Amino acid sequence: MLLIFEIILSIAAWRKGWRGWALIPSGSVLVIAFIVGAVAGATGYSQTQVRDLTVALLPLDLLCVGVLIWMAAKGRKIVAVASQRLDPKEMEVAANRA
Repeated sequence: MLLIFEIILSIAAWRKGWRGWALIPSGSVLVIAFIVGAVAGATGYSQTQVRDLTVALLPLDLLCVGVLIWMAAKGRKIVAVASQRLDPKEMEVAANRA
């Protein structure tokens, strides 16, 4: 359920202008959880110990959701860069749009 929420928030952040940056929080949490799970499996943790590890990683997942909510709510500021010289009137119009 939380993964579906993260995917929806990632899509919302992507559309707000964050593009690839929106994938970093979810991707990093998934990589960390995979590494912790692989190490726990390799060291012979029991099923209850793995469940306890999963509960211990929950704050990291909630932090990811918080970052994604912030990204989806805030949007990204985009600085317009012109490749050619603009006259002052066009620059004023571009500044008012931002």
